[in-house]
Amino acid sequence: MQTKYKMLLLDVDGVLIFDSNKIKQKIFISNLISQGINVSIVTGRSLISAKNICLQLGIKMPIITFNGSLIYEPISKKIIYQKTLSPLNLRKIIEISNSFSISPIFFTSSTIFANEHSKVVEDYCKKQEIDFKLSTLESLMRKDLIKMLFISDNENLISFKGSVQKIIGENHFFFTRNNYMELVSKKVSKYIATRHLCKELNIKINEIVAIGDQESDIEMLKKVGKGYSMPHSPKFVKDAVGLVAPEGDDFLQRLVEAHLC
Repeated sequence: MQTKYKMLLLDVDGVLIFDSNKIKQKIFISNLISQGINVSIVTGRSLISAKNICLQLGIKMPIITFNGSLIYEPISKKIIYQKTLSPLNLRKIIEISNSFSISPIFFTSSTIFANEHSKVVEDYCKKQEIDFKLSTLESLMRKDLIKMLFISDNENLISFKGSVQKIIGENHFFFTRNNYMELVSKKVSKYIATRHLCKELNIKINEIVAIGDQESDIEMLKKVGKGYSMPHSPKFVKDAVGLVAPEGDDFLQRLVEAHLC
């Protein structure tokens, strides 16, 4: 049966990976790729972490990382699209984050940095199976930062966001989990990156089936041909997207059979 959909685009955390760092659908996805179905990932994870997932699954299509800030081409091993943070008052942001007991995590395309040791940073990097380096403020200010991540309880993050909103420049915050808040350029979103990916691959955005689970996925899921939130997604995400993936471990197989086979 011929299908009008040409690509499966998957978020990672909350779609492929849940509590552990293991990919539940690894064999199924690898088999899809070997059968010639175009599969890629669209994730908030760093390029370092996303490369590892790409390798495990055998993905050959360009992948979207950093919540749309960077697109990487696995075959040529080249970055084909990248947006860094706009100028911002980094010194003041770090000062205010310290007053909220938040240890920011800083990302460039190739490295993760922190300006101090903390259990939050160490636990995050351990879960992502990546390393981080300590860096001074002066050194961080010279780097091409792609994003910043703030981890704390939701109420504390909301209060912190209100305190720094006026000093973040042409960048914006959004939540990727209840306790994860990211700062990226206002020119960045998963939807914008997906449009760029379509141009690279010469496909239309309505020829994509995508699955995501959080606020950062909403616009992309609404604009692709078929976009699904997850059963565990926050209610406002499910309401905004409309379609919800089926319950059960075989949700991906059922969606692929419905739209890509």
